[in-house]
Amino acid sequence: MSNQLYGDSQVMVKNVYFYLAKQILMKPSLPILLMLSGNDRLENLFSRVCMGAHNSGVDIKTLLERLANAMDLCQIFSKHPEWDKGHHRLNYN
Repeated sequence: MSNQLYGDSQVMVKNVYFYLAKQILMKPSLPILLMLSGNDRLENLFSRVCMGAHNSGVDIKTLLERLANAMDLCQIFSKHPEWDKGHHRLNYN
């Protein structure tokens, strides 16, 4: 196992402990879902910010516009989850 992967594994376990402790302190009556401890929601937001953009370097005005558009998409998909196609995994077979 590489040093980076080992470090990422340790950080992931640490984050799960913090997630559990925070959830128990904030709302102990709610179920604890470990699948929500990852950063998929952040990656979805990042992909929506970069969606349709051909330039990676942006100024602050363009970034704010893209973030506003991404938040609009998140709001639409929260009202209509069937419209969100989700992740598409590549098949390496």
